[in-house]
Formats: sequence, structure tokens, C-alpha cells
Amino acid sequence: MKNLLILCFILFGSLPILAQTTASQNIAPVTVGVVGIVQGATHLNAKSQTNDQIRFEELELNIQGKVYPDVDATLIVSVHPEDGEFGASIENGFLEFSGIGDGLGATIGRQFVPFGKQNKLHPEQQSMIDRPAVISQFMGDENVIADGLSLGYILPLPFFSRLEVGHWKNTRSGTPSTLPFSPTGYLSTARLWSSIEVSDDTELELGLSAIQGFGPQYATHRDDATVVGSDLTLRRFLGSKSRIMIQSEVLQLNRNVSDSAFSRTGGFLLANYRSETGWEVGLRYDHTQLASVDGGNAVRDIAINVMQKFSETYFGRIEYVHNLVTNDPAIYGQIVFNLGSHNHAFQ
Repeated sequence: MKNLLILCFILFGSLPILAQTTASQNIAPVTVGVVGIVQGATHLNAKSQTNDQIRFEELELNIQGKVYPDVDATLIVSVHPEDGEFGASIENGFLEFSGIGDGLGATIGRQFVPFGKQNKLHPEQQSMIDRPAVISQFMGDENVIADGLSLGYILPLPFFSRLEVGHWKNTRSGTPSTLPFSPTGYLSTARLWSSIEVSDDTELELGLSAIQGFGPQYATHRDDATVVGSDLTLRRFLGSKSRIMIQSEVLQLNRNVSDSAFSRTGGFLLANYRSETGWEVGLRYDHTQLASVDGGNAVRDIAINVMQKFSETYFGRIEYVHNLVTNDPAIYGQIVFNLGSHNHAFQ
């Protein structure tokens, strides 16, 4: 921790010297946007104990802008339902430094930790309404959010390749014995991802990720956890707006709870087609083991998603999910809208 503080002082102290421009130059105006999500679900199996419902799922207030040349600030406040009421939390709040050196950048503050393809995505950026089972099992019910520092470096290669390492602290509230598994406590992360142009209309992304920390029970007894993963994304563009995307992510969890050491694996395969007219169709298959000590049955399900993007700031989608283990089919519906100038990029 002492070394991390020293690094922070060095970073901030060097920024005025390394900056190529001065603060007297014009700084771009602040952009403000609001993203709203309305979502509903119904389970077709009469034996299912899950209640059907339609509710306002989340509201995101996004504020972004430059605070200094080569220094960008991002603040995202999330408002979501909690026990019948609405609660607010700072989902992201960080500074991003791009003028440190040739190919070198840094972020400091709170953010979705850089791991894999899915953990960095906001709900409206996901290709489907629900998260892949392997991500929910090994990364938690929601994104892994932590406070800390990360350094990123663009490697001097003939294709784009970026290495990012970080050190974080993630403190989760709740009773440790009842919390779902998610990396928590002090976390160390590393991610290497590359983008290769296969042809004029095809690109391939490859990524390797690792996160080391603790499980939710570490406050009461030993719960060491490490998750490693690899991801692949292939996109072929068929026109100005249409494309085919194939994506896969495979994770392995290594966990040591008290005297019980075990490993779990899981992954998903996604195929997605987007048309010129704004229609999008996706198919995903999930297969993953449970992150708990006893393991239990693996999760296997198949999901089909249809989306209509009415504009750059408004879309609706419907998804059918069938759990092949419990034979529990469900239908999800979602409407997403954006007000203001901020809009997350889609995959």
C-alpha cells in the first residue's frame, strides 16, 4: 500500500511537467446525460418461485469532461431499487490521464475493474438483457466495482495491443455467509488485449485477464480467490451499420475456503447479427460450474434475444432464456432510453 501511495504522488507531481499543453487553453465543455432502463420478466414454469414484475430497473446520471489538458473526469451515479425504495450510489468516479508518456495512461478512482469483456459493460451496452451465467457466478451479481489505480500501456507492436495492471479495494456490504461469490477485499488485476485487422471488413479481438483477491467470507475465515480468463471477439462488418459478431469468454476460478481448495470453470458462446434497419438478433449458450464450496449442478442455459434500435438513444428488446438444468423458461423485456449528450457505445 505504501508503494501505491508513492506511485500516486509521483504521478500527480509529474503531470504538469509532462503535459504538452497548458491549462490556459480552452477545455471542452462538460457533457451530461441520463440513461433510464425499464425492465420486466415473466417465468413460464408454474413451479418457479421467482415473482413476475415490471419495474424501473436503473437510472444512470453521467457527467464527463476535461478538468485539465490530457486529464478527463467521469462521474456516473446509479439510482436503483432497494427493498421497495430507491437508493443511489457512485458507480464510477475517476480521473483518466492520457499525457503521461508515449503510449502510457492511468486512471485513478472508482470504476468497473478491467477484467474480460463483460465486467466493463454497463447494462445498456450488453448484447443481451441478462449477464452470462459464468460472469454472474465468478464475478458476482453485478459488475466488480472498486477504488484504486490502474496503469495502461499500448505496446509497440504492428497491431493494437494494450496491457493494463491495477490495484484496488472492493468493500462489499452484507453478511459474508449469505453474499454471492465475487472477488472482494484488496484486488490486483491484469489484462492484455489486442485488436487485429484480419481484412478490410473483419477484426479480431483477443484478451487475457486475471484478478486476485478474496471471496466474500474473507472477513471471518480464509477465502482466497483468483479468477483467470480468456476472451475472443470476431466482428465482420457487412455495411455501414450491419455486422456479425461472435464472442466467447472462458473463466476459471481457483478458490481456497478454510482448508478446502477447489477450481471451477465456465464460459459462454454468443452469436449476434445487427442489420442496417436497426434490428438485432442474438443467440447465446452458457455452461458453468457454481462458485460455491459444494459446487452443485452446473448452470446450462440457452438465450435468444431480439432488439429494435429506434434511434441512437432509444431501443427495446425481448429475450427468451431457458435453463436446461431446472427446465425453467423465462421471458425478459427491456426498454432503454438516453437523455442528453452522453451515450454508451454498443458492442
